[in-house]
Amino acid sequence: MNIYVELTHRFNEGRLRAVLSSGQAVVLHHLAIMSKDGDWMLREETGTMKHDSCE
Repeated sequence: MNIYVELTHRFNEGRLRAVLSSGQAVVLHHLAIMSKDGDWMLREETGTMKHDSCE
């Protein structure tokens, strides 16, 4: 497991809050070999940014 997938799992503890997107999502689906940054789409709710795993 890579750090981006691990962070996505931590962001989503207890509830779906974030989805890995862009370059790392393409790497995860084996459509590219590498990407040097992580991007997530976040649920548009106040509690999403206050989740303990995001601090």
